[in-house]
Amino acid sequence: MPLGKNVSKNIKEIYRDNKKKGKARGAGGKARSRKQIFAIALRAAGKSKKKK
Repeated sequence: MPLGKNVSKNIKEIYRDNKKKGKARGAGGKARSRKQIFAIALRAAGKSKKKK
């Protein structure tokens, strides 16, 4: 699951990963929450959630 600088592509990639079965999911077999998905996607893209 390589994540890049594009936030929307990162989100789509993590959602696809989330739909896998069993231990193939990223979080030890547990589905990630929507908040967690957005946080991971933003962090991988090097963006900040805070507005300046």
